[in-house]
Amino acid sequence: MNVSFIKFIEKPYKAYILQVIYVLTGLIFISIVSILFKKSGVNITYPTFLLFAAGYLTVSILLKNLSQIRYYWDLRRIYFVFIGFVIGIIIQFFPVFLGNKSGIRIENILHSLNQIGLIGIGLTVLTVAWEELWFRNPILNQVTKTKNQVIFSVFNGLLFAMLHLLNPKINLFHDGYELILAGTLLTFRYYVSKSFWMPLGIHLGNNMISSLFEKSNLNGNIADTNSELVLRCIAIMIVLAFFYTFWPARKRKHVISP
Repeated sequence: MNVSFIKFIEKPYKAYILQVIYVLTGLIFISIVSILFKKSGVNITYPTFLLFAAGYLTVSILLKNLSQIRYYWDLRRIYFVFIGFVIGIIIQFFPVFLGNKSGIRIENILHSLNQIGLIGIGLTVLTVAWEELWFRNPILNQVTKTKNQVIFSVFNGLLFAMLHLLNPKINLFHDGYELILAGTLLTFRYYVSKSFWMPLGIHLGNNMISSLFEKSNLNGNIADTNSELVLRCIAIMIVLAFFYTFWPARKRKHVISP
């Protein structure tokens, strides 16, 4: 019985089971941090980031894939952050621009950036970083075949969307499509680029421009929010289709040893 169970989780379902366990563990991380630091006056972003960084390293050691992690974190490819940042901005900016061309003013956006400040920008970076450490963790490297990586990307997108059921401000029936596509895109881009930096950049660009628009009250001025949602989903699907189309040609030929 025990031997059969071990074989069951080894393949092909091991990565799926481990990812669900780790995502649930992440919820425990967040709960612990909230309980310990909420009344202390310390911004919970800092301890949350440290806890997920420790969790990421622990998983990497347990799965014995430190060499893979070093490759995915290669500083020589940190420029992927900037490429991803631009992609994230385009995805967020595209529907707002089409839906509210007359309301976009550079001076308003610059004023919003000044309001956020360096500390706000730093907190946004750390928040995006721990979310990426949570969902783009070493477990993803257990999935190696292209077809399986595509399927796992969608699975991770579904997990990402389901997690937002815990947020009472989010209507999953309205925002679920975008959340699934966003989670799928970030995971898929992790596999395509073979880099942690690319999804980090996309996520950061998306969140930064979203915060600026919120401060500028641009999102609130768009008459048809459903149209905005549809346009953003279209933008994400276009990016996904582009990456999938050019993936085989760009796929690296060497194998990263675990």
